[in-house]
Amino acid sequence: MDIKDIDFNRKYTGYLWMSNKDKPLVLAEPGTVSSALFETKNPFVAEGLLYDSGNDVSISIRYADGKYFITRYENARGADDDPLADDVEYFSVRMAPELKMKFRRRWKLEPDPNCEDMEAPSVESEAFIGFTAEEVSEHEHD
Repeated sequence: MDIKDIDFNRKYTGYLWMSNKDKPLVLAEPGTVSSALFETKNPFVAEGLLYDSGNDVSISIRYADGKYFITRYENARGADDDPLADDVEYFSVRMAPELKMKFRRRWKLEPDPNCEDMEAPSVESEAFIGFTAEEVSEHEHD
């Protein structure tokens, strides 16, 4: 996938971290992203996570060695009753301490040599699915 494959007309939550900034541009509420951010050599988008809740699409952006690595997850949220999926949340103190980043983790079952080749779950993917606002206390970050 390439930057040109991102639909910049859609509304996303997430963040984009520019190479020359110490904090990212955070989209806590759905909003559009300018494609111009990806057209400059310097500064550049060093990393980002975007989620289009209307179409259930999650996009992961990483920049390394002069090029973008984009991963797109269709049906990122999926069904709430999926037995091989769960939601996990992480604080990102450097980004926005009042927000938890929410991910949908998908598991796959595969033979595990450490369990006599019985099927055991392993993480298949973890797609960003937005933010959860929470009241943050000081001790939660220690």
